[in-house]
Amino acid sequence: MIEGRIERVLWVSPDEGFAVLKVQGPGGGTIVVGPLGALADHDPEHPVFATFEGSWERHATHGHRFRADAFLIGSPRTQEGLKQYLASAKVPGVGPAIAARIVDRFGDDVLRVLEAEPARLADVPGVGDKRALAIAEAWAADGEGRAVTILLQGLGVSPGRITRIRQRYGDGAFKVVQQRPYELAETVPGIGFVLADRIARAQGIPADDPARLDAAIRHVVKRVEDDGDCWIPRGDLARKVGALDVPTDGLVEAVDVLVAQAKLEPVEGEDGVAHPHLAGAEHQVAAHLAFALDNPVGAVDVEEGLARAGRALGITLDPSQEAALRVLVGHPVAVLTGGPGTGKTTLVRALLRVWREAGIEASLAAPTGRAARRLAEATGQDATTLHRLLEANPGEGGFQRHAERPLEVQALVVDEASMIDIKLMAALLDALPSDAVVPLVLVGDADQLPSVGPGQVLRDLVSCGVVPVARLTTVHRQAAASGIVVAARSIHDGEVPVSGEAAGFDDLYLLDRSDPEA
Repeated sequence: MIEGRIERVLWVSPDEGFAVLKVQGPGGGTIVVGPLGALADHDPEHPVFATFEGSWERHATHGHRFRADAFLIGSPRTQEGLKQYLASAKVPGVGPAIAARIVDRFGDDVLRVLEAEPARLADVPGVGDKRALAIAEAWAADGEGRAVTILLQGLGVSPGRITRIRQRYGDGAFKVVQQRPYELAETVPGIGFVLADRIARAQGIPADDPARLDAAIRHVVKRVEDDGDCWIPRGDLARKVGALDVPTDGLVEAVDVLVAQAKLEPVEGEDGVAHPHLAGAEHQVAAHLAFALDNPVGAVDVEEGLARAGRALGITLDPSQEAALRVLVGHPVAVLTGGPGTGKTTLVRALLRVWREAGIEASLAAPTGRAARRLAEATGQDATTLHRLLEANPGEGGFQRHAERPLEVQALVVDEASMIDIKLMAALLDALPSDAVVPLVLVGDADQLPSVGPGQVLRDLVSCGVVPVARLTTVHRQAAASGIVVAARSIHDGEVPVSGEAAGFDDLYLLDRSDPEA
């Protein structure tokens, strides 16, 4: 058996079952390995003390280490462990030296003395009455914290999550855990409904408690975006709540109360509900687009720009491309869509040149790094990811470019816009300058798969009938030499594509499989 403070998590398996820890014990640092995944959620600012049972081993590569079969958090069993425990308990006035003296004086009885007879600490050399009082007060003040730690450890809650609960609620953590455990799922990162439900049931909260139903409803609605959706029909909501083994009697009334409390948002025209932050993003996008479309852009001489662009780029646009370019130049917000090989990239190059002839330098962006690189290569102009453009800062919880600190752009072209979800679109529009109309062109194939995140922004913009759309349909000669482009066009038209070998293409192969696994 060894005891000590978890100093660092060196490695944890993907399934979080096996972990390698560095433990600082009385004799120095020790490498401990074993089924310790629950300890991997580790906060260095709040060290965790643990006792490990197992055996020593010598590994051919990693040397001398301790293989643990079991562990117990925060419960030292040896006097050396007690010294480590007191020294790491963040009690003012108790460092390694004082902790050692206290344990030497009271031995295995030290924890009882701290709890029941703290005045006796003054008998320890170097402590005295004043420090004894401070130690006693600090120990007593953290009594509920230790109680909630012991309670949650017994339920299998990891040390990192326990630390976050105590940080969030301070002295009130024990009361919240005992009386309002479902609140943890909303306020503490890493505590979802399933874990909060386990804590609640352990406190004797009945299965049909209204708070449990409310928590299950909010959990299901919040998880909707994991499936790429922005809202959920009430029928699906009831089914998924029931799948959590939560009684659904009273669900209709509970949803109505949550809507009245603004914890859920009704979906206009649909019998469903949405999470407020997703509904807010949709409203924000609609408001920004409506405002932009009500403010015309400055006049651009398209005909002169086209002539100069053609000469400079060595390209000739067909009539459908010229018509599309007029749509893009003439509106503050527009969409350029079309399937593979229809000339979207060529048209973007012409658009950039027309803008440049009018004194407008456009910025280029795309949702992914690969898409941004392709855009830069195709246009000969720098392009960046949307996250970099918006100066994403995960540590700060969002983007550093927003309405208060808008982007410094004259015009913006965003490629591969089918990948943009509703939250990213809201952030992008929020960051556009509001004191001047900045032309925004979204480029992408609306018939591609929607974004991984919630919403299908590009498809909705194309189909809404409000945002101007330039749709390219002609597959050009160079692209028509690709079996992939031809097959994409066939699929779009509802036809089964012809095998590349049969059609004379060397870049397309159709494989028949009746077994999905194969």
